[in-house]
Amino acid sequence: MSAFEILALIVAVTGSAVTAQVWSVWRDRASLKLDFGVTTSTSEPPQVWLGVRNDGRQPITVREAGFYGSERPVEIDSQDLGKLRGTAEYTFKLSKGEPVLLDPGRYHEFRGPPPDAVGCGYHVDFPLRAYAVDVRGRRVWGNAAPITRIILGGGDCPPNFPAYLWNETKKPLEPARVLPKWELWVRRELRRGDRGRPSADDLIEATGTS
Repeated sequence: MSAFEILALIVAVTGSAVTAQVWSVWRDRASLKLDFGVTTSTSEPPQVWLGVRNDGRQPITVREAGFYGSERPVEIDSQDLGKLRGTAEYTFKLSKGEPVLLDPGRYHEFRGPPPDAVGCGYHVDFPLRAYAVDVRGRRVWGNAAPITRIILGGGDCPPNFPAYLWNETKKPLEPARVLPKWELWVRRELRRGDRGRPSADDLIEATGTS
């Protein structure tokens, strides 16, 4: 056997082993599936629920689950530096207490009160996206929906409720972008749109509210 034949054999064997290892890692990767909804009962206040299922082949620990709004501007009063402006994420956590261990095929449901997104400047029609975070800090994204509108319903703007956060906008509001645009291997909806949410001025114009 020549040197070239030996080299080809080594490359072929090594390549096959590496390929098998990569396939094994991909097959056994963590995989969480999310769904959510709203409870409807006349005997108790409405709640939101978020279900997490381990759809992979290995156990996985869920550290956090809830709904994500967007990046939003914040102001902080510092005694030393005065008023500081920055950006923070709006998240509404449904998970409480200790992390939840899910064996393959297991399902866990988180429940809680409606999100407080309106109090943070979000229109009732702004879609909030379900998410879950595993013990390693990896975030899994689910679908998005206007949770607040689903709970409150339609009709005229309630008394003392900001009209620009209630009235219908000229164009449907899109959920915030949660992943970089260059990550072409992920769902398009996760890398489309803006990182932030419409400002109060944007919503006043979009709803035609004076």
